[in-house]
Amino acid sequence: MASPPGRVARLAAWERRTDVPLIVLSLLFLGAFTVIALAPGLPRVWHTVFRAVLLITWALFLVDFAVRFALAPRRGAYLAKQVLNLAILLIPPLAPLRVVGMLSRAGIAHRGRRLGVRAQTAWYAMLTTTLLGFSASLSALIFERNAPGSTITTFGDALWWTASTMTTTGYGDTYPVTWQGRLVGSVLMLSGIGLFGVVTASFTAWFVSRFDEDPPA
Repeated sequence: MASPPGRVARLAAWERRTDVPLIVLSLLFLGAFTVIALAPGLPRVWHTVFRAVLLITWALFLVDFAVRFALAPRRGAYLAKQVLNLAILLIPPLAPLRVVGMLSRAGIAHRGRRLGVRAQTAWYAMLTTTLLGFSASLSALIFERNAPGSTITTFGDALWWTASTMTTTGYGDTYPVTWQGRLVGSVLMLSGIGLFGVVTASFTAWFVSRFDEDPPA
């Protein structure tokens, strides 16, 4: 069954108009989240302000999702493709990952195409890994910092734990003791090996292609 052309056009127009503002909102969310995580000693009024920023941006993400869903010509198929956006609504610290998905529609991805599919894939995988790791480190620090028996009490501890978890190394010197921290760790373990696998495979393919392009002696 063909999609109604009017709804398709309206959805495309909405996406064009909102992609860049949503990228800005995602970065604003990340900035407020970073301040809350790294500056617990700020006056209460400032923490209230930054928490309000988080709530408002999340509400705007929800409104955007509702509008896109309403405009989608095939809502079931559209919903099936919005796993990341649904996850962001359920787990707000993932909001910065919206940047990765919207870069191409915002007109930035064409730069990557000059490098080829492999390099572009590696670039997006590295960007996703960086944003996911940074957000997870902030989340772990918030959940673990004041927990009894915690081994993650500084941002450096959180970064080290995130790196060892995403690479499935697991030294065991730092680990979460709260259920929220363990939930973050589960997400990292499930996503980290896939993301690093994409990066490694992309760079391996790129190096092989470099050798293949060298003329025989």
